[in-house]
Amino acid sequence: VNDRSYNALEIILVPGDRDRAAYDEYLQKFVPFYTLPFNDPRISILTQMFSVTTIPMLVMVDPVSGEIINASA
Repeated sequence: VNDRSYNALEIILVPGDRDRAAYDEYLQKFVPFYTLPFNDPRISILTQMFSVTTIPMLVMVDPVSGEIINASA
């Protein structure tokens, strides 16, 4: 990945569910991931920051600099 060296990969689920039942159902399928809580205010910030237009969407971000490594991983 662009000559960078990483020891681990962290996946954080930023839910785009419109209702709590859908969120809970999706969460049961992907328990091993970190996730933001349903209706967390950071969801809209991250959605705008990474120009999310469809879900699911995977964005790879450098954990130190915050630089986008791959916007459509």
